[in-house]
Amino acid sequence: MTNPENKDNKSQLYIIIWVIGLILIIWWILVLNNKGTFSSDDKSSTEGKLVKNWDTIKVDYVWRLEDWTIFDASLEEFAKKSKNYSEGRKFEPLEFTVWAGQMIKWFDAWVVWMKVGEKKTLTIKPADWYWEKSIKQDIPLNYLQDKIVQTVPADSFKDKIVQTVPAEAFKDKQLKVWDVINESWITWKVTAISDLWVSVEIDNKQNPFYGKKLAVWLQSDYQWNWVKITAISGTGVSVEVDNKQNPFYGKKLAEGLVWKLPNWQDVKIVSIGKESVTVEMNNPSELAWKTLIFDVEVKSIK
Repeated sequence: MTNPENKDNKSQLYIIIWVIGLILIIWWILVLNNKGTFSSDDKSSTEGKLVKNWDTIKVDYVWRLEDWTIFDASLEEFAKKSKNYSEGRKFEPLEFTVWAGQMIKWFDAWVVWMKVGEKKTLTIKPADWYWEKSIKQDIPLNYLQDKIVQTVPADSFKDKIVQTVPAEAFKDKQLKVWDVINESWITWKVTAISDLWVSVEIDNKQNPFYGKKLAVWLQSDYQWNWVKITAISGTGVSVEVDNKQNPFYGKKLAEGLVWKLPNWQDVKIVSIGKESVTVEMNNPSELAWKTLIFDVEVKSIK
């Protein structure tokens, strides 16, 4: 005859085995659905997930040109074929946060909705990255005039300027009244301190008329330009600047006129408008006017 106590023990044992089996089944289902807790670089933990904006991901890439010249790669076997190859470099997937401004917009846009392990080829036209073979830019017309006339606030021509600055700007300094601070060729003298503000007196040596009494027709040589006062009012001072920094100084502006930059590169006027001048120069980048191609594989999603 069966002992009732043994029967109860067996029943309890069956229940325990059944519960353990159920737990293992649930755990396995969670693994398959990526709901378990894993390392962020564990590929199995992100299998099937799609890249979304603000995800931090890792990708392997091969960056090449249309003629199959390899410019760069995260995989050493491909990078060795590039002129930029460096033996000391650590080759590993590129990590970045999507739409965080770390990559060009088309690269960000292209990886969205990709899966871990998925591969794609991204083609970027010159105008979307390194631009075409030449670059055009609009320059305000008055920048290219021999004489520039403008009205400047009268306070800009004071030898001493008093300003109130947030105390937070000096949080790393133990300031006392009458302390002198030298910052970027400007001398500041502390005149008052409170919990929130610091009052400073600035020695305004950027004033082209420093140490002189302002008067109409007063002139000064400032940053290789002659500056002359033409009128003084209560709030402003009108000045005429002899703009010798104008690359076309002494010449009449005309389409086709060329000047050379310090690197001997030509800049040419291509059109003249009422308020601006359009200039053109060769694009100095070695990748200018070239289509860029990226072969990309998503390796992980955090």
